[in-house]
Amino acid sequence: MSCNQHTISSALYGATWRTLRRNLASEMLHPSKIKSFSEVRKWVLDILINRLKSASESEYADSVTVIPHL
Repeated sequence: MSCNQHTISSALYGATWRTLRRNLASEMLHPSKIKSFSEVRKWVLDILINRLKSASESEYADSVTVIPHL
């Protein structure tokens, strides 16, 4: 999730991080709205799985580092 070129993973703990976290929790992860984001979650999960499969099938892949794909 990002806001004004900031992401949850790169924002320092403070106002920006709290705002991003609050928006994520109140919108995408809120139980009452979980169904409305199901297609997006499936789409993102498919992309992640395809990236990990591609990385694991590389001729140079002895192991796959997951963090860059997230």
